[in-house]
Amino acid sequence: NKHPLTLVVASSAPGEGKSTVSLNLAAVLAESGSRVLLLDADLRRPRIAQYSHVEGVIGLSDVLVGETTLDDVVVPLGDSGVDVVPAGSSAPNPGELLSARPMAEILTEVRSAYDVVIVDTAPILAVSDALTLGQLVDGIVLVVRANRTTKHDVARSLEAIRSSGSTLLGVVLNGVRRSQRRDSQTYGYASQVATTPSASPGRAGRTRRNVFSVHTGHSADFERSGPS
Repeated sequence: NKHPLTLVVASSAPGEGKSTVSLNLAAVLAESGSRVLLLDADLRRPRIAQYSHVEGVIGLSDVLVGETTLDDVVVPLGDSGVDVVPAGSSAPNPGELLSARPMAEILTEVRSAYDVVIVDTAPILAVSDALTLGQLVDGIVLVVRANRTTKHDVARSLEAIRSSGSTLLGVVLNGVRRSQRRDSQTYGYASQVATTPSASPGRAGRTRRNVFSVHTGHSADFERSGPS
């Protein structure tokens, strides 16, 4: 219930679904009336631009090196209430960029403009980006993929979060397959989120509709691209 709320979404390793969870979480929070910003801070293997169908030629990395401003790289996803900042140009030193003062200044700036800021970043056990950013936000959400993430990796990730001084907000168990009997006794629901397949960074762009499968944490469209 805290507004503004800033959080990092991370996983232990690649392929556990952190980027699709980030997008679905943004969609759900925006539906409740919150102004949501989704920042792609995975400067090594970014996926947010691809999954949300926006142009990601310039983005966060370009802002961090001083080549453009934040306003120039924000892409609104139609009238969904979600704004996206793609990762942008390939950076030779992602860890240094994310730990430098400009990143902290960006997070301070967006807190005044949005109710919720979601930061998608690299896996915890691969590099220290998530732990660095975790100290600049209110907490970390850890994505764990059923039948893929090992107990050992979960334990290591949780210990790393604690050791870094970051706050663990919660854990998402992703990729759970419910039984046919259970599915017949429950119902899912979908959230329509307008996306901008031909949009360029900035405040304008044509929109189209995309359906997010909110209750599973995955979208049918995004599933074909594979989790990230």
